[in-house]
Amino acid sequence: MLPKKVKEKVIRLYKEKYKGFGPTLASEKLLELEGIKISKETLRTWLIESGDWKKVRKSRTHRQWRERKHYLGEIVQMDGSHHDWLEGRGSELVLMGYIDDATNTVFARFYDYEGTIPAMESFKHYIKKNGIPMSVYLDRHTTYKSTGKPAIEDEL
Repeated sequence: MLPKKVKEKVIRLYKEKYKGFGPTLASEKLLELEGIKISKETLRTWLIESGDWKKVRKSRTHRQWRERKHYLGEIVQMDGSHHDWLEGRGSELVLMGYIDDATNTVFARFYDYEGTIPAMESFKHYIKKNGIPMSVYLDRHTTYKSTGKPAIEDEL
């Protein structure tokens, strides 16, 4: 246990020179500039006790649930799932899956890889069976969409 005088000195130095620093950076600076070695956990505890630091938890952005669509084909979610579907009896495959938002109807086909050709071919088969959906929802990955800026030729 560190002496009370060290604690008082550290808190005074924090208030005078390191206000606004997090406990990790402050403990590094206390060692580097003041020659006081103190763990970031101890410093955090002391600063919370003195009211100079508040426990901060980063909150996740709340995603608001949307209502399901009411009719078949309003939104279809499309995604590829890489998995050992044959349980070691063959190569790993990709299941190209489509799920209708309103009805939870599933359509799927297996492919050797996930890419443009399997996506377009599976979508063609989906359309033959279910018709053209009003919209297709894709995840945030860039397998099926480009995040690059279009070249001048693309814009023309």
